[in-house]
Order: sequence, then C-alpha cells, then structure tokens
Amino acid sequence: MAPIRRVSAPPGGEALAGTGMPIKEMTRRTDQNRQTIRQLVRGGGAPTEDGEIKIFDVDSCSLVAQITNGHSDTVFGVCFSPGLAVAQQVPIAPQFGTQSAAQDPQKLQLPLRAPMTLLPSITISEEFNDNVLLDNRNRRWDLITGVTPALNFIWESRTHRLIAGYNFTAELYLRDPTRDNAFNTQNFNLDGMWRATERLTLTLADAFTATTDTNLISPAGVSVGRNRSWGNALSGGAAYKLDEFTAVRGGASYALQRFSRGELDDSDVYHGYLFLDRTLTRQVRGSIGYDFGYFDIEHEDKVTTHTPKVGASWQVTPTITLAVNGGPTFELHDNGDSRITP
Repeated sequence: MAPIRRVSAPPGGEALAGTGMPIKEMTRRTDQNRQTIRQLVRGGGAPTEDGEIKIFDVDSCSLVAQITNGHSDTVFGVCFSPGLAVAQQVPIAPQFGTQSAAQDPQKLQLPLRAPMTLLPSITISEEFNDNVLLDNRNRRWDLITGVTPALNFIWESRTHRLIAGYNFTAELYLRDPTRDNAFNTQNFNLDGMWRATERLTLTLADAFTATTDTNLISPAGVSVGRNRSWGNALSGGAAYKLDEFTAVRGGASYALQRFSRGELDDSDVYHGYLFLDRTLTRQVRGSIGYDFGYFDIEHEDKVTTHTPKVGASWQVTPTITLAVNGGPTFELHDNGDSRITP
C-alpha cells in the first residue's frame, strides 16, 4: 500500500478526463508540463456492480495504483480530502515474452452480471428406497430413477431481490413400473425483498410442494403413508428502523396441507407477529414482542394462541451468535377450554 499525494486537476482537465483521452494529449491540451501534472485519476467500473479508481503517472504514462470495489456503482467523479489516501499497488507487469501464472493467455474477462438471470438445469438421480409404501407394516423396496428439470429466475439490485424457481421430478420404478409418474413431485419457491426506503424493508416468500410422499409437506417431516398431497406456505413481513439502535418488525404467514385420502386431516394454520428490537451493546441485542396463531385442523377443535415473548442475542464472534427467547402461550379452544403452556 502506497500513499497518494493530492494534486489539483488543471483547468479543463476534468472535462477531458471524461472523454477517455490519452494522458499525453490531456497534458498538451491543458497547456501543462509534466512538472505540474504528476498524476491523473480516472474513475470507472461496471454499472450497479462495482466502482474502480485508477491513478496514472504522467512521466511514464503507466498505471501506478488502483482501488477496486471502492463503490457499488460506476465512479464518475473523484473528490479528494486533506491528508493521505491509500490505494492498492499494481503488480509490476512481466517482461515481454514471459507469462505469469495468473495471466490469461486469451485475455478473457469475466462476464458482467445482468440484473435479470434465467437459469435452467436438469438433474438425474438414482435412489434405493427400502419402504416405498411408507408403511412399516408392509415394507417393500425398489430402485427409483429420477429426472428433475428446473428453471430459476433471479432479479436483483441494491434495493430489491426476487428469486423464483420451479422444478418437477419424473420417477421410474424398477420393480413396480405402475408407480411411474412424470410429476411425482413438484416444487415452487419464491423469495422477494424490497428496500422501499432507507428505513423500511418489505419481504415476501412462498413455498409450494405437491408430492406422493406425505412427509415432504409436513412441517415435522412425519409420514402418514404414500398419498397424493400438496402444501403451501405463504409469508410476508416488514421491518422499520426507528433509529440507529431500535427497529420494529412484523409479519404474517399462512400454511395449508391437503390430502387426497379422506381419512387424512387437512389443515390451515395462520400466524402473525410483532417485535421491537433494541441494540444494547455492539454484541448484545434485546427484543420484546407478541406472537399470534390460529389452527384450523379438520375434525379437531379450532385453537387460537397468544404468546408474549422476550429474547436476547449475543454475538460471541463474527461467525457465532447465541440467542434465547421465550414466553408463555395462552391457548383458547372453540369449545371454551383454555390453558397456559410454558
């Protein structure tokens, strides 16, 4: 790292720098000699990706220092402040006819990342399943070949992110071909974020699964046998920063499960929450809030829950964080029963 001395731009130098004109020509047109202009600074970089600053030596007309990733967008102007700035030294170029280990002989550049990305893929899998019926009283094994095409869409910038993906799995059974199906499992996922202002952030997420494996749609992963079923979980939230140390966040979610067999119980579950977070120290954060739940399970009493919560988190190291939160839950049943659980 080398210090960079502040040098004022000559009259007209800023306008000529934006044209990409060579350094020697800029020196001649501004009627300045090389004793006056010792270094020139030029900004650039990929839009919405990174900004870079390059510093050139007028005497040798060479690049002497560079600052990469100095900004989140293209640098169009450079402002100096009193004192010394620090920039990264540029490695000395190899002699003509030699090639360094990191040099690309084809002089290729990494592609610029577009705001929108469409990513198709396909996966082929082989599975041995010793209980294809998901029934411990009637266990049967089979070899299952799976083919999973997928399509993912990504759209993001500094203020928003939208990721959506869909895939399905076609399965071929070795011992029981009657179970072959082109859409045995289907999945759709959505993850969105929008930073509406510097203080307000909105989020949206959705997860859909249709399958014959009932354990894949159960939040606890419990299987009730092989049956055509599907589930969906939709959630949204908002976070607002009140000041430098305090923020409020809230959200709601809706999850449902549906089964083809009549003896299995469908369900609808609603949740809502509201919390106030406070940064106490650089490593410790406290929170207080309220959690609401409504459970509508077929053939069961509808239940409403109210849970006040208090919690805290401690960032032990940059990669380790310990957290604890909890509170009593008040259950209210439609039949009039109620209870409190820890």
